[in-house]
Order: sequence, then structure tokens, then C-alpha cells
Amino acid sequence: MKDNVYKVNEEIIFRETEFGWVAGGRLQENKNNNNLSCYLRKDDNSVEDTLKLFFELESLGIKDDPYYHEDDQAMNTYIKTIQFNNERYVVELSFHKNWKELSDNFSVAKQRFQNLW
Repeated sequence: MKDNVYKVNEEIIFRETEFGWVAGGRLQENKNNNNLSCYLRKDDNSVEDTLKLFFELESLGIKDDPYYHEDDQAMNTYIKTIQFNNERYVVELSFHKNWKELSDNFSVAKQRFQNLW
């Protein structure tokens, strides 16, 4: 537990925990009701944001071509290669023809992973 406590009044406090801030306090007593209520609200997206940044290619200097649309290329390949062969249609699979081998980036990935902590 952390030591940060913010007291709103005699009945409501906020306490900082490892998971974020938690509100606590007493509810109005109702002698006919024995229910216990627990509420959770999560606003901190730091873990999600960190993972998103980790997997973004732009941070490595790799940017998507704004003029390249994979769906359009797949549709063009489909239109160009579709054939009717007796009882069925035959279409060429849309593989990249001019691919280039990627460089080894293990050391970069390892360093980025270690920087998460």
C-alpha cells in the first residue's frame, strides 16, 4: 500500500494503491439491508498505452505507405486472375511478388522490451 490518502470528509476517503486510486467510506446504514456493494472504475490505461507504443512500427522509423491499400491490391489481383474452369472458379492467391528480406532487428526489439521496465 502507498501512503497517499486524501480525506474528503469524515465519511469518504481516497487511498492510492498499486492499482490506482480507491474510494472508501461508510454508506448510510440500513438495518433492513445486509448487502455489500463494491464498485470499480478503471481510467488508467498506462499498461495498454505502453504495449501499444511497444508494437507501433513508426517508433522504429517504419511508416506505412499512405497510398498503398492492401484491400485494393487484393481486389485487383482477384479481378485479373479469376477464371471459370469447368464447374468452379479459380483465383490466384495474392502473395507479395516483390518482397524484400527484413533486416535482423533482434537487438532493437530486445532493447525496447527491456525499456518497458
